[in-house]
Amino acid sequence: MRYIKLAHFLSLDVVLGAVFFQIFFHLIFLHEWPSMFVMGALASSVGLIYILDRWLDNRLFIASDDRHLFYKQNRRHAFILAGFWLMLGIFCLCYLPISLIRFSVIIGFFVLMYWLVYSLSWFSRVRALKEFCTAFLYSLGIFAPIFSRFHSLDGLLCFYFFALLFIAFQNLYLFTRVDGFLRGLEIWNGLYLIFLTIYLQDVMRVVPFFLTFGIHVALRVFGLSARSRMIGEIAFFSPLLYIIYGIISK
Repeated sequence: MRYIKLAHFLSLDVVLGAVFFQIFFHLIFLHEWPSMFVMGALASSVGLIYILDRWLDNRLFIASDDRHLFYKQNRRHAFILAGFWLMLGIFCLCYLPISLIRFSVIIGFFVLMYWLVYSLSWFSRVRALKEFCTAFLYSLGIFAPIFSRFHSLDGLLCFYFFALLFIAFQNLYLFTRVDGFLRGLEIWNGLYLIFLTIYLQDVMRVVPFFLTFGIHVALRVFGLSARSRMIGEIAFFSPLLYIIYGIISK
C-alpha cells in the first residue's frame, strides 16, 4: 500500500490513465496502437507538468494536503523524477512526426499561458474555470497524435473529445468542492454519455466513460475520504476493459 500511495503522490496513476485513454482513442480512430515514442511523449509531458504544477502550488500557497506536503518535504526525489520525465520527453521527441511536434508546441504555449493566469490568481474570478482549463489541456494532450493526423475535424472525433473533457472536468471539480454545480455536471455528463451510446450504437466504445463517470458519482454519494482522490485517478484506467476486450475478441 505504501508504494501505491507513493505512486499516487508522484501522479503516476494520472500518467497511466492518460496513456490508457490514448491507446483507447488510437484503436478507435486509427485502428492501431500508438508507438512507444508517442506514449512516452505523453507520459513524460503529463508527469512533468504535474510536478511543475505542484511546485507552483507550493510557491503560491501554503501546502494544504498530503500530496503538496510530499513535494515540499521530498524536493530531491521530485527533482530526480522531473529530470527523468524531461530526458524521456527529449528522447521521444526525436522520433515524433513533425506534425505532432508542431501541435505539441501549440499545447505547450497554452500550458505556459495557463500557468501565467494561475500565478496571477485570475482563475479565482470565475468558478470552475481552472478545473475546466486543466481538463481541456489534459484532453488536448491525449488527442494530440490523432488531431495532428486529421486534416479536418470529424464529428465523431469531437464527440469523443468532449466526452473525455467532461469526465476529466467532473474529476477535477469533485475534488475542489461538492455543490449544486457538481450535481448539474453529473446530470449533464450522464445524458451526454447516453446520447453518445445511442449515436454510436456500440456500448463497448462508451463503457470506459460510463465506468469512470460512475466511480466518480459513487465517490460523491458515499462521501470523500483520504483515498478518494486515488480511486478517482485509478478510475481513468477504465480503457483497459476495451483494450483487453479487443485482444480477447480477436
